[in-house]
Amino acid sequence: MTATVQKKPAFKNKKNFERFLVEIDGMGESAIRDIMGDEYIDTPGFYQDEKKHYSGIMDFMTWNMGASELQALKEWWLKNVHKG
Repeated sequence: MTATVQKKPAFKNKKNFERFLVEIDGMGESAIRDIMGDEYIDTPGFYQDEKKHYSGIMDFMTWNMGASELQALKEWWLKNVHKG
C-alpha cells in the first residue's frame, strides 16, 4: 500500500503581486490562513463587489487595508511566494 502525500496549499500567482491580490480576494479566510499560518495578514475580500469604485486592486487594497498593511503583505509575498 502506498501512502498518499498531501500537497501543501499554496498561492498560484508567483510573478505578479496585483494578480496575487485578486487571487486572495477570491479566497476564503480559512484558505488564506492555511497557507500563511501564523503570519496571516487580514485582507478585505470584497474587491469584485466594489471594483467599479476604485482604479484597480492596488487602490482598493490601499483604501481598505491601509498602506502599511498592504506593504507588509507585499513583503510577505516577496519573501514567501514570489518567483521572479
